[in-house]
Amino acid sequence: MNTAVTTPLSPGTHTVDVGRVAQRYHVAGTGPVCLAHPGGPGLSWEYLRMPAAEELLTLVYVEPIGTGASGRLPAHPHGYTRERYAQALDGLIRHLGVARVHLLGHSHGGFVAQHYALTRPDRLAGVVRSRSRRGAGRLRPCRDDLRGSHGRVTDHPHDQHATSVNRCFRVPSSVRQGRTRPACPRP
Repeated sequence: MNTAVTTPLSPGTHTVDVGRVAQRYHVAGTGPVCLAHPGGPGLSWEYLRMPAAEELLTLVYVEPIGTGASGRLPAHPHGYTRERYAQALDGLIRHLGVARVHLLGHSHGGFVAQHYALTRPDRLAGVVRSRSRRGAGRLRPCRDDLRGSHGRVTDHPHDQHATSVNRCFRVPSSVRQGRTRPACPRP
């Protein structure tokens, strides 16, 4: 008889119902919680796997709604908006039981992370946008907070884990301050 207790942040693969849609996610590592939202839409989460980061962080790799084993929306394609992705993230964060998380978004995931940061800043300890560009509209008043795109880190001023997140992603201070972009090798 297996008596092991599985919690939402136990290592492995999990599924939770978020707004009547199955949300699949994968947990690896230990430390402050960082959700990783892949690009796409439609790209699998596996390419975003970061074993070195898992040594310092609890990485929660999201399979966004409509992707992989996560559920599909009935109103495709009009239901897949940044707000809908943000709602799914919000439900997942509530399920994890963590007051504040770091959120990493790559490419399209960066747009989702940016939208989430602008609409739900109290849920975040920090934001990392990778290979993503600034959006339009509501971003303009927040450009000083979300300037830059490659490896941009925005830390909550009272977050005791900010140093480990910066160290984990090894982002030069000139990038964090929006003065330059690192050269990214092409695969």
